[in-house]
Amino acid sequence: MLELKPIKKIIDSQFGLYTIILVTFAVNLSSHTFAFWPGDNWWLRSAYWLLYLSLALSFIFGLYYLLERTQVSWSKQCLFIVAITVSWLPFGLAISMLDIATGRPATSYAIRELQNTGFLTTLLSSMTVNILPRHLSFGALIYLIHFYVRIGPNTHHSENKILMNTYDMGVENTVRQAGFIDKLPHNIRSEPQLLQAQEHYLSVTTELGQELILYKFGQAIREMPDDYGMQVHRSFWVAKNNIRGWSVMDNGVKILLHYGRQAPVSRRFEHYIKQHFVEINE
Repeated sequence: MLELKPIKKIIDSQFGLYTIILVTFAVNLSSHTFAFWPGDNWWLRSAYWLLYLSLALSFIFGLYYLLERTQVSWSKQCLFIVAITVSWLPFGLAISMLDIATGRPATSYAIRELQNTGFLTTLLSSMTVNILPRHLSFGALIYLIHFYVRIGPNTHHSENKILMNTYDMGVENTVRQAGFIDKLPHNIRSEPQLLQAQEHYLSVTTELGQELILYKFGQAIREMPDDYGMQVHRSFWVAKNNIRGWSVMDNGVKILLHYGRQAPVSRRFEHYIKQHFVEINE
């Protein structure tokens, strides 16, 4: 009997899913007449489109993560849309250079027009007609997959269901393998529910208690699986199943917790919290 677990594992992983999308689109695009070059073959066209889509994905996510590091008070969805839109320009310039170098028919005329109309004028016109629509369509697909498929329906119960499925996939064991867990006393060693940065120290709250250890906050949250919890403030990380709900207080939005009383929420994370968890008035 065919073993499907390795295939399922690839599809479940974000990297594997995007790889499948890139290969599928590359094969599809390489099979259409508009992708042909004189004297080339199917394998060359497939390699071109795989490179094309990989560059698009790299530019989109690269710019997205750069914007995310700027601490702009926008939701992740807004940052992703901005990344898709803005990344078109550097991506378009890069792929236009590749098209001209390989003599692709759609942009080969640009070589003749460069001296007459100017470099940027010629390329911007070609990029707008040939690259922009395809880049926005591909970006929209990645947006839906990255946010809708990963996050799921906008209900608190659905969020809990996702967390339970995550545990079934072995995330609990991954959490226990985080490096800072070994620094906790044995009597409180359990899955982290709340992490708080305190200068060079890290306050760790579990179901069994709280401990202050010497550990970098950034390193600790990088060791945690993305689906298990989230950073809600520059100094706070919270396990999703530890969130009871949210409430608006004098100094902004706070999330109310099962373990640990509450935690502040930065403006950039408010949209996600309000969308996926219930409001609690206390």
